[in-house]
Amino acid sequence: MQASPTFNLWVDPWIGVTDSAGTLQSMSICDVLHNAHLLHGLYDNSPLVEVGVQRFLTAILQDALQSRTDADLVALWRAGRFPTAALEQFGVAYAQRFDLFAADVPLLQSADFPPHPSPLAKTKTVAYLFEDLPAGTSVTHYTHRYEADHILCAACAASGLVTLPACASSGGVGIRPSINGVPPIYVMPGGATLFEQLAASLITPAHYPPTTLCADGLPAWRRDPVIAKKSEVTVVGYLDSLTFPARRVRLYPANMDAPCTRCGATTRWGVKTMAFEMGAFRPKTAALWRDPFVAYRIPRDGKAPRAIRPIEGRAVWREFGNLFLTTPAKRQIRPAVIDQLEQIRHILPYGELIPFKTVGLRTDGKMKRFEWQESAFRLPAALLDDLDAAAIIEQAIALAHRCERSLGWAFAKHFSDSAAAHALRGTRSQYLSQTYWHGLAIPFRNFVLRFSSVTDVDALERSWAEQLFQHALIVFQDLLAQIGRSSGFMRRCVAAELDCRRVLYRVTLQPLQSGGHHAHR
Repeated sequence: MQASPTFNLWVDPWIGVTDSAGTLQSMSICDVLHNAHLLHGLYDNSPLVEVGVQRFLTAILQDALQSRTDADLVALWRAGRFPTAALEQFGVAYAQRFDLFAADVPLLQSADFPPHPSPLAKTKTVAYLFEDLPAGTSVTHYTHRYEADHILCAACAASGLVTLPACASSGGVGIRPSINGVPPIYVMPGGATLFEQLAASLITPAHYPPTTLCADGLPAWRRDPVIAKKSEVTVVGYLDSLTFPARRVRLYPANMDAPCTRCGATTRWGVKTMAFEMGAFRPKTAALWRDPFVAYRIPRDGKAPRAIRPIEGRAVWREFGNLFLTTPAKRQIRPAVIDQLEQIRHILPYGELIPFKTVGLRTDGKMKRFEWQESAFRLPAALLDDLDAAAIIEQAIALAHRCERSLGWAFAKHFSDSAAAHALRGTRSQYLSQTYWHGLAIPFRNFVLRFSSVTDVDALERSWAEQLFQHALIVFQDLLAQIGRSSGFMRRCVAAELDCRRVLYRVTLQPLQSGGHHAHR
């Protein structure tokens, strides 16, 4: 008789981490939290999983530590590690609820499904656990494999389950996204150690979403193990949100000796199929759920704020002001986790630069998944509450946009007639804009980092304007060099470059002579 499968996330290794030497390890929740101060950080092939794991561990710490005030967080940071007694007490109380294959309380699954599928049961492949794996009619990403061939080890199945609350997107008729709607850009705190990364992610009730319950709510290990199908949820607690049951799932493990198609590890209990249905959702009429790790843009038409999401062709750094800053115009709401770090920054060990990672999944808002986006930023602590500096950075990004429009104007003026448009079809959109913004990524990061020690803001703004002028002109010249050699448009190219140089000068360098860039101060 075969033994029943068991895999307890509290004691069995499944979380990818790197130690101080950069060595990759797999550890259990218990070991990760007890040793977080000795580990460098989380690691997975998919940044979506890293976000899911970080939020899941944060939910456990929120429940175990009950940090209610800034003073609690200050004490935690000064201790430099998570308290052993609180973690052990949590393990005694809830470790049994972390078994992935438990018959009566399977973690992050719905216990009303039978442990084994009936012959007539409707099942789906485990590829549906991951938004970045092709399944059904989804776009094939980097993985070229029939979805029915996927086998997941218990560790990878767990990684998929903890990612669903943050990243589950629309999946066709009746399949709604998770609590944050179409996946937004998540802004996740970093640090020199995993302890710093997770401690910075803890949220006190003062920074909970405004529409949350007064109570924290019930996370997956403390709520009813049955998830109602297509259940409408109007009120949510913060801990509810971090393990939001957007899908009704039941894994069906089978005894086998086969490699996991995601990580390559040989697994005794592999999962090929599962029950997978729509779970809980918030109605469109419900008040906006403002996740503490998400930034929101406030529309000018007076409608509700909208989560900032990845946009095709738009580098994440172009959203820097919206993601990290508080600006005088108040046209955005930055993540509450940053507001909280601002309040306790006097005891943070980061120094002058606070590390963050942004992760987003670009979709069409419906069934198609196109790509994930991952970026790293170091935010000068001085920018946390400096409205003047925030305004300067916003103005710097706006100036970059004006330069791009200038390039477009100069190109269109000389190459918009029918003959040129036919010969150069797609040239501007495929090269000019993409090359321009790609080349500004590192200069912009350096521009921001200089705010950690800047003494002459005027000189900093002048340097940025001069960089924009030179970079934009070089991009335009490179494009004209391609056209002039191949299309017989040499005279047009000469005139276009003169116009481009003139308009770029008027936008970037001429205002420096009259102090135009500093009118906001």
